[in-house]
Amino acid sequence: MAMQHVRKQGEDRFDAFVGIGRGATDYNQPMREPLPLDKMKKPVLDVYGGEDYPAVQRLAGIRAQQMAEEGHPLSAQIKIAGANHYFTDMGDELVAAIAEWLEKL
Repeated sequence: MAMQHVRKQGEDRFDAFVGIGRGATDYNQPMREPLPLDKMKKPVLDVYGGEDYPAVQRLAGIRAQQMAEEGHPLSAQIKIAGANHYFTDMGDELVAAIAEWLEKL
């Protein structure tokens, strides 16, 4: 949903983008449109859990490659070991990872 907003509205209204568990779809449904990471000029943080949904994990390499090839040099990907898609009981780890990345901007 956030990516659709970026496609339509552009990046002018934010300085950086944090995506959590990106690539998840409803069961047995394909992603309708690819994530536009290769077109984003603002820094992107892609966070996902080590126990995230299979699609999120399967697409992690593609997301990282897009950010490396075309994205902002401060874009990064973080995998939080042991976290599920909802980061159940791992909110502190999630917040710490995001805060650490934001401090580098």
